[in-house]
Amino acid sequence: MSQLPHPKLEFIGGGKARVLEPIKHKYGEVAAGIVTDGFSIPRWLWWFHNPFGDGLLAAIIHDDELRKRNPQAHQYFKEYLQLGGVSKLKAHIMYFFVLGYQKVKYPNAFKDSLNGQGSVK
Repeated sequence: MSQLPHPKLEFIGGGKARVLEPIKHKYGEVAAGIVTDGFSIPRWLWWFHNPFGDGLLAAIIHDDELRKRNPQAHQYFKEYLQLGGVSKLKAHIMYFFVLGYQKVKYPNAFKDSLNGQGSVK
């Protein structure tokens, strides 16, 4: 059961939605107006998790924190998945997926902000 409110969204087509109201969270705020695709999950994995399903706030916060180049974005993602009603096991699987995706797709992400370590702690 989710401990968080569901974000207010306007679906704009193409699998995307616009955040209608600012979202305050423990670590900051997501501005109204940003566009999200929810969880960036390939269509063939939608059986595992709906792109706009449980824990949606985690995906929105994660995307926003990545835009801000926050090296803690993945940690926030995992925390908010569980607060959003995603089981601990599934949250860990999703967390490790985003870590792996980042290492493959963006191997130098956050390198500057982590003193050359090249990954998120």
